[in-house]
Amino acid sequence: MEDSDLKSVLFVGKGDNCCSLLAEVILRDQIEKQNASENIKVDSAGTTSWQHANLLCEEAIAALSQYGIHCEHQSPRQLERKDVESFDYLVALDRETQADLELLMRSSSGKDHCFLLLELIHSYTLDVPNPYYTKDYDEAYHLINEGCKALLNKIK
Repeated sequence: MEDSDLKSVLFVGKGDNCCSLLAEVILRDQIEKQNASENIKVDSAGTTSWQHANLLCEEAIAALSQYGIHCEHQSPRQLERKDVESFDYLVALDRETQADLELLMRSSSGKDHCFLLLELIHSYTLDVPNPYYTKDYDEAYHLINEGCKALLNKIK
C-alpha cells in the first residue's frame, strides 16, 4: 500500500464505550504490529448519545490488558453525518446498528460501504455479543480480534 492510499475505518456501535471502542483499539494494535499505521486511519462512534459521558469501560480495559493491548485516551463520540461520507469503511458491530447506518446513508450522499464486522469471518453470530451487558469480554475480544484480522486483510 502506498502512502497516498490512506484508508479509513469507522467502527460503529449503539453507544461508543464498549464494542466499537474495543474494535478500534484492537484494529489499531494489529495495524501498529504490521507497521501500517501511516496507511490506515481508525476511529469509532456510536449512533446514540447516551453513553458519551463515559470512557471505555474498566472491564474492557482490563480484558485488553490481558492480551497486551493498552488503551489510553480513548473517548466515545457520537456518529456524525459527515462520517458516512468521509470514511472508506463503516463497520457495524451488530445488525441494529447496521440498519441505523443504512438509514443514514440513504439520506446522504455517502457511498455504499457499510457491513458487519462478523460477516468477514465464519462465526456463530453476526452480532458481537455486547460485553457491557453479557460481561463476557473474552468472547467479545476473540470475535472482534478475528473480525479485525479479516478486515485488515480486506483493506490490504
